[in-house]
Amino acid sequence: VAQSSNKVDGTVTVSATYPLPPLKAAQITKMSTDYNNGDAICSISWSGVEHASKYGVLRSDNGKDYYRVGTVKAEDAVEGVFSYTDHISAEIAYTYIIKAESAENRAPSFTAPTDKLIAYKPLDALNDLKATGKPNHETEKIEISLSWAKTENAECYIIERKAADGEFAHVTTLAVDANGVHPLSYTDASADAGVKYTYKVTAYSAKRGRVSNT
Repeated sequence: VAQSSNKVDGTVTVSATYPLPPLKAAQITKMSTDYNNGDAICSISWSGVEHASKYGVLRSDNGKDYYRVGTVKAEDAVEGVFSYTDHISAEIAYTYIIKAESAENRAPSFTAPTDKLIAYKPLDALNDLKATGKPNHETEKIEISLSWAKTENAECYIIERKAADGEFAHVTTLAVDANGVHPLSYTDASADAGVKYTYKVTAYSAKRGRVSNT
């Protein structure tokens, strides 16, 4: 509040400046992570806020302490949508907050923290796949025994088979058990004698993708 007086007639003029309404919070519209050739990134997008002149991207690796990792200006919007790509460390959980800021006399606003975002490394190759066969005289079938090396972080192993030049067909899926023990072998007792078979074993993880060997 400012006050001034007129010495001639003794009048007093009073002016007051009131703060403008605070900014509304931005709305996060998309979040994703990726890991490629050793580079882990997190991408986050949000909708614009009226009267905001810039946005601060705040990041935390413990859900409590947030640090500014980037700033996006109002003029950087693409069709009203803002985005930021953050280079992060793989296998670490991060949360983000978007802070809307104004050049006017308006209080900033903050989004709620995002869910945890983690850039997972892809599975390593499935190695040492071996196959041996022996006849079963009782069933007149050929038993094909498969074995392979453990693929770290795999959740299951998918066994497929094709005959001659046919298409691969699912045989079975072997899950890693609750104790983390990986199934590393399988015997297919249904192969016909005289038929050439090709087997494919795929290590699978919902978060890390899949790798195969034949």
